[in-house]
Amino acid sequence: MAVVVVREHPRPLVSFFTVSIELIGLNVQTGGIYPDPINWTKDDHRRPTSFVAYVWDEKSQSIKRITDWAKYKDGEPVVAKMTN
Repeated sequence: MAVVVVREHPRPLVSFFTVSIELIGLNVQTGGIYPDPINWTKDDHRRPTSFVAYVWDEKSQSIKRITDWAKYKDGEPVVAKMTN
């Protein structure tokens, strides 16, 4: 005969499902880290894909930003606006 011992956990356990349900509709502003907020929906919890391009500037011996934020969608060409 098997004996099963059940001990009470000090805190209630929260399932991934419960956390996911609570996050639906959450909108996270990234404070300029990314150009777009993260909008948490039932099916998606990622921010739109975007990037900035940089090059090494020999004259100043530093990294120089060469584009504004450019957004990317699967299957579409990326159009990046060059900065001065």
